[in-house]
Amino acid sequence: MALSTIVLNGSMSDVVLVAVGIAFCYAIVRFVQVRLSRLDIPQPPHSFWFGHLGVVRKFNKAYPPDAAIHHLKNSISREYNLPDIYYLDLWPLIPPTVVVCSPELAAQVTTEQSCPKSPEIEKFLSPFLGKSNIISLNGKKWKELHAVFAPAFAPAYLRTLTDGMVDEVQLYRDKLSQLANSHAEFSMAKLTSI
Repeated sequence: MALSTIVLNGSMSDVVLVAVGIAFCYAIVRFVQVRLSRLDIPQPPHSFWFGHLGVVRKFNKAYPPDAAIHHLKNSISREYNLPDIYYLDLWPLIPPTVVVCSPELAAQVTTEQSCPKSPEIEKFLSPFLGKSNIISLNGKKWKELHAVFAPAFAPAYLRTLTDGMVDEVQLYRDKLSQLANSHAEFSMAKLTSI
């Protein structure tokens, strides 16, 4: 029986069964593609069934549950003696990712060459920053925004702000020292808010 016959003449349950079968086949093919596609590049130990989920879980257990996740990339890199750029497969939770641990490489792919960013970045950041934010834009729009923001981060301009920064850091350090000496529990969020 042809697929078109089932779809046109079949019952709703036949159509649903065919759709589920197609979706299942697609999921299997996609799973195998993702798991086998990047085995030749640097990465932590890889599981065919779970990718690098086990590796990430191991490192997450070593930190407090509310810790920022930024420590993961460098911890994994050090543990498995990986270069400053490596592959991390957490699919299907997130798309497979190239992890960059070096500030120089990060500058190269974000500003010097402005490599295209993943659409996942826009999906994640748009609710917080809006659709036209410099972090998720590519191409001409990114260059326009970069030209607007770059002067504010130029080393010559930042040097003019150093005295004010030093004063603020000293005040912050004094507050931290007082709280540390009191041995009382305190909120860093309250201390760092404006």
